[in-house]
Amino acid sequence: MHWPAITGQIGSVATVLIISVVSLLLNASGLELIAEKDTDLNRELQVAGLGTFCAGLGGSMVGYHALSLSALGYKLGASSRLVGLFSAGLCGVTLFLGASALAYFPKVIVGSLLLLLGLSFLIEWVYETWFKFPKVDYFIIILILVVIATVGFLEGVGVGLVTAVILFVIDYSRIDVVKQTLSGTNYQSRVTRSRSHRQLLWQNGEQLYILQLQGFIFFGTADSLLGQVRHRFAETDLSPLRFVLLDFRQVIGLDSTAMLSFTKMKQLARAQNFSLLFTQPSPKIRWQLEQGGFAEEVEGTSCIFPDFDHGLEWCENQTLLAAGVEPEVEQHSLQELLEELLPQVDNVAGLLNYLEQQTVDADHYLMHQGDPPEDLYFIETGQVTARLEVPGQEPVRLETMEGGRVVGEIGFYLGNERTAAVVANKQSTVYRLSRSALEQMEGTAPEIASTFHQIIVHLVSERLTHLISTVQALER
Repeated sequence: MHWPAITGQIGSVATVLIISVVSLLLNASGLELIAEKDTDLNRELQVAGLGTFCAGLGGSMVGYHALSLSALGYKLGASSRLVGLFSAGLCGVTLFLGASALAYFPKVIVGSLLLLLGLSFLIEWVYETWFKFPKVDYFIIILILVVIATVGFLEGVGVGLVTAVILFVIDYSRIDVVKQTLSGTNYQSRVTRSRSHRQLLWQNGEQLYILQLQGFIFFGTADSLLGQVRHRFAETDLSPLRFVLLDFRQVIGLDSTAMLSFTKMKQLARAQNFSLLFTQPSPKIRWQLEQGGFAEEVEGTSCIFPDFDHGLEWCENQTLLAAGVEPEVEQHSLQELLEELLPQVDNVAGLLNYLEQQTVDADHYLMHQGDPPEDLYFIETGQVTARLEVPGQEPVRLETMEGGRVVGEIGFYLGNERTAAVVANKQSTVYRLSRSALEQMEGTAPEIASTFHQIIVHLVSERLTHLISTVQALER
């Protein structure tokens, strides 16, 4: 055995292996279309490998499925395994008796069959595909045909793959990576704020530019995203841009080449004095952003938030602070808050006689998810959050509420178990109304009960109005 001669052909062996595997898979896929049946590609690979191993013991070349010959059998109506056995038998005759045995087959018939098969392929893939395929895909088919006919099979497959990849990149770069474009005027966080705060945020809402992203971001889509931010900054008819919030909840990946566009966006933010926020990126994307110089904490011109809602809340708080207003609600008694809510009524003080005042510490549960709806709570001071709690997952914030709001009213009225938990974010003062106290109120003081129901209707209507505006913004 002359091993240098064998090792010197490793490159050729690898080429044969690659060509064989690719050709086998392509031919097997073509056979699926011809036979109109699904094939087990793993089984086809195993059979072809076993057949090549057995044939190699006799000095044969690598072999695999023959698309043209198999197609010829199907077109002639011979779809059984006898075709393969007869073909093997003919090869055996040629092996033992020589090529002269082929002279007994009329050349006209053999040549006509080959011509029929070739013309049928050309008609199917050159003529009929003109009417079935997009013109770009048809161009790739013709390009592959020309390269295979003039250069070689492997070169044709390679040119076809490279061309398809280039066209895919071009087409994918045209897909809008921005799913939703929002602003502070039509979308707010889940923090329930006072009427004056909501009015102030609405007036300055155009300072916040929200882009909810989707899909895979690479240099093509990232560059279009950068252009969109630049276009928004150039719009002089809108309020000066102070915040750009990029939501990554539905982004499945970020190409390293896209980081250049985000770096340019960061430089633009630094030059034009606006903040760039990234919310809810996946762990891998977060790592890429951190390596690109984007901070986890709020500092400088860029920052990363664990979820979209908290990033939006931070922007709102900064907007209020810039207007000289503290984000936290001013401390007022519950009576003052409810009288401000319904200034036309004069018996709010009587309602407080049926409420039980409680002071709760931070992380105290006012209600657990799944609890029976035996009471509701009015918030006087502090802050509480309603959230969904799923075992093994981070809680999902539904709404954060401060003084003058009510929690637990939906289940209390419907009689259904609690659909969410309510937890105090800090030390808070709340007023509890039990079901028995409401029944007593309705029996002994119907006017006060009517006032209570008006308050609940008003608060629920405000919440519903906010929900409708959010849905309308997402449908645009």
